Amino acid sequence: VGEGVLSAAAEADRRIDEVLAGFKAAGGSVPKLAAELSREGSVGPAVVAERGVFQGWNIRVFNSKTQHHGIDYVLARLAAEPAVDAAHLGALYRAFDADYQALLLEHIVPGMSVD
Repeated sequence: VGEGVLSAAAEADRRIDEVLAGFKAAGGSVPKLAAELSREGSVGPAVVAERGVFQGWNIRVFNSKTQHHGIDYVLARLAAEPAVDAAHLGALYRAFDADYQALLLEHIVPGMSVD
């Protein structure tokens, strides 16, 4: 019985990968498909999480969610941790950010090529 379940799961995985590859090859919008599957209440979110074809979309979603939180948001949540000195960490971050911004202004020219 266990072997039959494993072979059925492997076949389902193979078929899902085949359908996704065909969808992508036909010019289907992977981000739109990922967004639609993520809304589904059944296996859609699992398909998006487990398939390599959606990796770029998953990274984009993660980055957009994390970029909405500034340093103050993060520090406020870290302040609840007794082992974290949020004030010191905030000061270190602000010093780093000031140096980083200065380096950007010094070395990056708008419109420059990075080739």
